[in-house]
Amino acid sequence: MAYPCPSGKVFRVRYSLLLLSVLGCAQNVPKGLTIPPGTISQTGTSKVVSIVDPVLQMKAYSWTIPGNWIFDGAVMQGSSCVPGASPIFRMMSPDGITEAKGLPRLDWTWSDKPGMKQPPDCLSFAKELPATEVLKYMVGVLDVTFVREDPMPNHAEMQENIRKQNEKAAASAPKGSMPLLSKGDNARFVVKYNINSIPVEEDLSATTMCSDSGVRFGQNVTHFYSCSAWVTRMRTRQGQLESSRPMFRMIAQSTAMDQQWYQRWLSLQLQKIGQRAATAGAAIRKQGDDNMRMMQARQNQFNASQEMRRRQHEQFLATMKRGTDMSMKRTQQSMNERSRMAGDWADYALDQQKRRDPNTGEVTKDSSKYSYTWVNESGQRYQTNDANDNPNGRLAGNWVVQQNIR
Repeated sequence: MAYPCPSGKVFRVRYSLLLLSVLGCAQNVPKGLTIPPGTISQTGTSKVVSIVDPVLQMKAYSWTIPGNWIFDGAVMQGSSCVPGASPIFRMMSPDGITEAKGLPRLDWTWSDKPGMKQPPDCLSFAKELPATEVLKYMVGVLDVTFVREDPMPNHAEMQENIRKQNEKAAASAPKGSMPLLSKGDNARFVVKYNINSIPVEEDLSATTMCSDSGVRFGQNVTHFYSCSAWVTRMRTRQGQLESSRPMFRMIAQSTAMDQQWYQRWLSLQLQKIGQRAATAGAAIRKQGDDNMRMMQARQNQFNASQEMRRRQHEQFLATMKRGTDMSMKRTQQSMNERSRMAGDWADYALDQQKRRDPNTGEVTKDSSKYSYTWVNESGQRYQTNDANDNPNGRLAGNWVVQQNIR
């Protein structure tokens, strides 16, 4: 039995919409925000940068950053698990060493109902993951060296906010329905690596948010779970990370989601839900009164939990502001051009390069830190930045250089 999804079962859409956008409540950019000139060797002036949603052609997210920094970003339109849009971004100093980066969001979902299958564009986890587990995975993906784990100063505050939200959800849940319960976690690793032979250190942070939506059918309860993880990277030259954290916090504090864009995006999502509900409702009526009661119960669950999830998103952004360096994500493949662009952005954010084997035509990915990758008939790889560095004659096998793909 397939997991309920937008194309077939309206509940999947309704439940997924509860995670509209975990960055999803607009905050005002502080007026006159400046980056302290003593914080790091940057200009004391600042500028506002933004990301435009290519679908709605509206400004979606904005930040205030040092005036001489470089910025790139895109709106990721979400997955079958969590359709809420989210930003991916890179902002850096002119020399490219000091950098703040938000990676693509990681989504996964599961249910305790036997036979349910994962949507194909979501991670295959069927459990909650601590933030430290996400970071351990990312250390390997990013090929960086773990130095230590630093405590997140706002961890206790985050847990208290979630506890209060769960209490409020339980108190406001309609009689006979089950409240939407939430769990969250955050963690931070300090890692190190080199950029063009320059030693750097980095705060690699992760925040996870999971929801448990229980639907009661007589004496039986089916639980639908959904999780997202956001990963951010804040990098400086070695020895400057601690003194740079206040600047990174100020950048995080300036994060704003455009309210007009959010309302327009939400309106379109609700319109789609209504259309799918009408189609699904007609089919369900043919299946009998029991299925109709199931549909109504799921509708009630969505109505009860939507506002709570919005407050949760607000609390998440506030937690990111008062704490340090959290947010977003995962490289995903998609079915349309917008998602393809987001996938390319994911490779860019993860410092990955697509390369084609000229003999087999196979396309693989490896570190973009090297300009050239050679491969032999055994699949062994050799990377270099020297165009004249040919491994033939020095290493075993017949080596050919792979073609870089944009």
